[in-house]
Amino acid sequence: MADELGMEHLSQLKKAELNQLFYQYLSNFLLNSKEFLSMFTIIVNDYADKWINQLFKYSKCTVQELEKAIAHGVDWRNSSLVPSQRENICVMNNAPYQAVREALYQVFHWDQEKERYCRRIQKGHVQGLLMINEIVEDQNVDRFTLTDLDVDVLDMLCANFLAIAKHHEDVITIEVDELLRMRGLLPKRGGEGRRGGYERSQRLRIMKSLTIIKNLWIDIETVVYQKGKPVEKRLMGNAFDVYDQNESQQVLKYKMGPIFSPFLYGSGRQVIHLPLKILQYDPYRRSWEKRLGRYMHWRWRVQAKKGDYLKPHYISTLLAAIGESLNIRLPSRTRERFESALDTLQEDGLLSAWYYEAWEESIVDSKGWGNTWKQAKIIIQPPEEVVERYAQLKKTTFEVKVKDHQSLTDHVLLGKRVREVRVTNGLSLSQLAQEVEVSQAYISTIERGIKVPSKRVEGKLLRWIEIMEKRQ
Repeated sequence: MADELGMEHLSQLKKAELNQLFYQYLSNFLLNSKEFLSMFTIIVNDYADKWINQLFKYSKCTVQELEKAIAHGVDWRNSSLVPSQRENICVMNNAPYQAVREALYQVFHWDQEKERYCRRIQKGHVQGLLMINEIVEDQNVDRFTLTDLDVDVLDMLCANFLAIAKHHEDVITIEVDELLRMRGLLPKRGGEGRRGGYERSQRLRIMKSLTIIKNLWIDIETVVYQKGKPVEKRLMGNAFDVYDQNESQQVLKYKMGPIFSPFLYGSGRQVIHLPLKILQYDPYRRSWEKRLGRYMHWRWRVQAKKGDYLKPHYISTLLAAIGESLNIRLPSRTRERFESALDTLQEDGLLSAWYYEAWEESIVDSKGWGNTWKQAKIIIQPPEEVVERYAQLKKTTFEVKVKDHQSLTDHVLLGKRVREVRVTNGLSLSQLAQEVEVSQAYISTIERGIKVPSKRVEGKLLRWIEIMEKRQ
């Protein structure tokens, strides 16, 4: 709609007109686009699954607990009545594994010579080719895109192998239902005339992802550690060697392939703790959160030896790592989605704070500001549990780094508190700006942690917070 009619035209429509227009566009795509219909159905089904699973969580509470919670106005998202899902899985953290994960976010193109869908890999010391064999797709289509569910399955197979295998040559099994459980999905309850368990459509989606991962063929040149020394080596083979994929019994028998097995032992072995929450995000509506969460946990593990967790990241680097690019026509859309993903990760405890380094909000008023924003840097702080887990690996202390950035973290906390109080009291940015006698734009940058307020403005905001809290 926005591409055809323009945002300016859409913004001038009344709510009823906009709803009617949206309904017409949606109906047209559902009738005329099989690809859109397929994706729409998947998203709706996943949303319904999540909604039903949430209801099942509440069903574990007693009636008395529910009545008491409702009477006291409990926030269900943060309620202790809802079981916590802050568990982790262990996955590999070597450069080839991360390079393959990032390549899976990209578009694969049909190679006429190889008769395969292919994607070049170029990340640090890792370079080569990633191919997908035996995919049942229309070969007249020159592009093939994987889903984030496929990457979830890659991580889950890796985690299962690391948890069970005693030797790098071991062959192990995993059930499809176990993969669904790791994704946080609950089986349907049995009842009269109805069998319990997972839906057939849920299992088929996992089986499709397993088929794709089974057919990943990797040909790379990288650095492998042999007897403690780095050696440049060419590695070829599947990500996992699959011996039996029993579709009727929903069981997969496999072992680690030749690409990753050299990193299972010796000085080349390195693993990270990946929060299950990342796997449990919706693979279609929360793909940015999944990818940013994965990338940052990889970076924090790499940074652990130096304790340099507060090293700034170029936004362009983060976008490239998650397979996204800047919307040239509407850069604000890219920025909003990027910041929304970081906010969600912070709310879910997967990062402790994030803020820009030396960014001037006035830049957005200039032409071509999107490219300037893309070259800006942000600091992303890990959760305390990540710092504690890798504490023994540090060569320098994280506390010293925190002290250096204390003024930054202080103003980030102030901005967050200002926004919480403002929203709780139903005030707009303009209303708050009038009360403390500063511009609306200035307040907005303070709330987002972009600007450090002057002592005068900081004092006004602290007094305003105190007054508002006394009213409650």
